[in-house]
Amino acid sequence: MLTKREAAKLLGVSTSTLDRMRRAGTAPPSTRLPSGHLRFRKGDLRAWLTEHRERPGGPEPGPAG
Repeated sequence: MLTKREAAKLLGVSTSTLDRMRRAGTAPPSTRLPSGHLRFRKGDLRAWLTEHRERPGGPEPGPAG
């Protein structure tokens, strides 16, 4: 299981971004151990990345403003 720092590195984001994602409910699944430490499973992170990959031909971004 990976620490928050290791998970953030694998995702290519900062730990503060990962914290914001967790608060917003958009982060990959995590586990709180009995010791209180937060951990992420590598398989969950990889699955989350696959699910959130942009796909060719996806929706066009809307107009700015």
